[in-house]
Amino acid sequence: MPQPCARAWSLQVGDSGGSVQRRNHAANRFWYNEAIPLLGCTRRQFKPMSDFLRLFIAMLFQVLSLAILGRVLLSWIDPLGNMRITQVLRDLTEPILAPIRNLLPNMAMFDFSPIIAMLLLQALGRLILSAIR
Repeated sequence: MPQPCARAWSLQVGDSGGSVQRRNHAANRFWYNEAIPLLGCTRRQFKPMSDFLRLFIAMLFQVLSLAILGRVLLSWIDPLGNMRITQVLRDLTEPILAPIRNLLPNMAMFDFSPIIAMLLLQALGRLILSAIR
C-alpha cells in the first residue's frame, strides 16, 4: 500500500523561451488529502472520531491532574480556602479525592490522596487510551 503524500508536488512546465521551470502547485494539495494519481499517493485514512476521542480523554485526564496539583500548591498559599480559585479547584477535585481519602488511614497532618489520585488518573487514562486504539 503506497504511503500518503505529505509533500507538495511540482510540475515541469515549458515556457515560450524553451526552458523548463518548476512551479510548486500548493493549491493542488487539497485540504482533504485527495489522491494525486501521478505520484502514486493514496488518500489518507483517518479515524477522526477516535482521534478526537483520544485527544479529548487525554486532555481531560491531564486537566484533572493539573487541577489536583494546583489544589495542593494553593493549599500552602491559602490554607483556609478563601480565594475563588481555591474554591473552584476544591469543587473540581473533591469528588476524586474524597473517596480515596476515606479509604486511606489517617496520617495526622499528611494527605497522600492527591498523589494516589494522580497515579490512578494516569493509569486509568493510559488504560482507556490503549483500549480505544
